Amino acid sequence: MRELKYFVACTVDGFIAAEDGSIDAFVDDRDYFAELFESFPETCPGHLREALEVRGPNKHFDAVLMGRNTYEPGLELEEARKSAQRELEGIKHHQERIEELERDKEALLDHYEGVAPGALDSLTSEERYRFYKLVQLQVCVSIRDTVWRSAGPVGSASVFVKTKRYR
Repeated sequence: MRELKYFVACTVDGFIAAEDGSIDAFVDDRDYFAELFESFPETCPGHLREALEVRGPNKHFDAVLMGRNTYEPGLELEEARKSAQRELEGIKHHQERIEELERDKEALLDHYEGVAPGALDSLTSEERYRFYKLVQLQVCVSIRDTVWRSAGPVGSASVFVKTKRYR
């Protein structure tokens, strides 16, 4: 016959939960749990071992029986951890894609910088106007000490604003 060991967390007066069934009255201290799991690793639910970095074989029990109210809070934490992990992986993927697009953007701009002067000369006035509007080019006209700047990109407004030139 196998030996049965009873290991339970309870209050000094013998309760294993508050009157409402919650476990809020129990210690929620990282150091306490680190020491507990070092001495009794099998008391850490299996699905939390990786997240809590509990390693090594069981020391005292070969099977652990937990009630639903003990098991579920850990299960909820594990689900939250998995969800956060998926979100982090998605963010990492987006960050890598952004970096790739930034590299592509620089290469594309370098290419167009060399091609643009000749290409602009070959455009019709309508095509050039559409291009300036696309790149949101603003016009700045300088007459002596006065600078006139367009109030918006080419094509959005015909208004020019007078500003003073600074030397």
